[in-house]
Amino acid sequence: MAWRFNPVTSTNSLFKSSPSGVTILQTGPLYVQHASTATLANSTTETTIFSSGIDNVVADSGLGPQPQSSLYLPANSLTVGTIIRGYARGIIANTGTPNLTTRAGIVNSASAFTALATTGAVAMTTISTSDYEIGFEFQVKSVGTSGVIFASVYHRYGSTIVFKQPVTNTVDTTQAFTIDCRTTWGAASASNTQTVYYAIVTSEG
Repeated sequence: MAWRFNPVTSTNSLFKSSPSGVTILQTGPLYVQHASTATLANSTTETTIFSSGIDNVVADSGLGPQPQSSLYLPANSLTVGTIIRGYARGIIANTGTPNLTTRAGIVNSASAFTALATTGAVAMTTISTSDYEIGFEFQVKSVGTSGVIFASVYHRYGSTIVFKQPVTNTVDTTQAFTIDCRTTWGAASASNTQTVYYAIVTSEG
């Protein structure tokens, strides 16, 4: 399960109350996946790379309990210059040369996922089993109803790395949302499988 700390009063939390009463995100680890894995196999359904973890989030009364597979950020908690980085590692295998897509983004209160960065559908080389790595980075350039976030994402297996240069996104940072990263196989096969063994999401700035 996920431990949840009050963002304003807990000394363990990375959220602090500003003089105006706004909850602000601080620097440090936000989410750590532990004691479980996230697996995508024999499916073409887009699936989160996150599983149960310890995180410093608390459910906003307007949104209700948030899923343990993603990272919840309260409304107005981002500030200019904040960088959010995510990193995950595991193993991957395939059959033939299927496409693999990795997308990092945000989920709103209506559970709609918006990709801020994507690798696109990239054809893999044939592998039996390989180490696997996913990373993404968001940097807040401005905040507000038309806030700007730069975002990039990559995935690596063996010596092959697919990296996409940062892209600009308009994001309403006055709204609460969760951070998520998802992958999709281009073809379903029992041999097309990936398992994330650990993941961490941090905040800087």
